[in-house]
Amino acid sequence: MKRTFRFGIILLLTAVFISACSFGKVPEIDEYTWVIWSVQNNDDGQIAAVSSDSAEYFDCDEIIEVTCTAKDGEITFTDSTNDKAYSGTYVMSDNDVEARLYTITIDDEEILVTVSKTTYQDNSERPTMIVTTDDYSITFYNAK
Repeated sequence: MKRTFRFGIILLLTAVFISACSFGKVPEIDEYTWVIWSVQNNDDGQIAAVSSDSAEYFDCDEIIEVTCTAKDGEITFTDSTNDKAYSGTYVMSDNDVEARLYTITIDDEEILVTVSKTTYQDNSERPTMIVTTDDYSITFYNAK
């Protein structure tokens, strides 16, 4: 009886460990090339700009194309709409099982970035990066 009980406990702990490891890990900022989805005004919640990929979902005429890449503490936002690039640095400031928080610095301005996942109704997930400035919340998804 003791042997069966011990075996049951070991089997249960193994199942818990495996299921915990199978949950998707929180994305990191340098794992993807990020593509802009939308720019939302923090004051009134209105969508200020969208990408060509997201235009069909929003009532917004301002189309922009911006990508972001990060590696080894360096981050670059490339605005192909205006043929400009903005570079700076990033450091992880916090993380937990649901999100990683980063502070990026561009031209002496510190900006909060949250990297996590968006979970859809069908339970599929997609890596998501939200850049929060004083004026805007900018959503990026991983490039497919």
